Amino acid sequence: MCLSLLDDHTGLRAWVAQHPDWRIYLRVRFAERFEALSNRWVEVMNHLEDMLRDPSTDDRNLAPETRLGVIDLLSEVLPESPLDASGRLQPVALNEGDYLADSNLTPARLEQEQAALITQLTAEADPD
Repeated sequence: MCLSLLDDHTGLRAWVAQHPDWRIYLRVRFAERFEALSNRWVEVMNHLEDMLRDPSTDDRNLAPETRLGVIDLLSEVLPESPLDASGRLQPVALNEGDYLADSNLTPARLEQEQAALITQLTAEADPD
């Protein structure tokens, strides 16, 4: 079984990417990149909290990644698109249930992005 894993380069990368020691190494070596992912989702939740207090909260000063995160979470919990016809965030009257649902989705989104970063960094470490 190990020999077939070694013959399958993609499978080997996937196995390495899941190894706990490798994941720890990447998180230490590229701490700033992992921290940026975490900070992004903190900013997303901060904006959603602002929307909870004031539905007319403006999104013009959001970083593009933060704005996309807000749209992603709102799209999951709202019955209609949070965007208007021009692609801007509409004023959204979030209730506490919507906010709670969004905050419950955030850890999974962060984990997905961290897993994608680990896969990317693993591939970069072994370009063959």
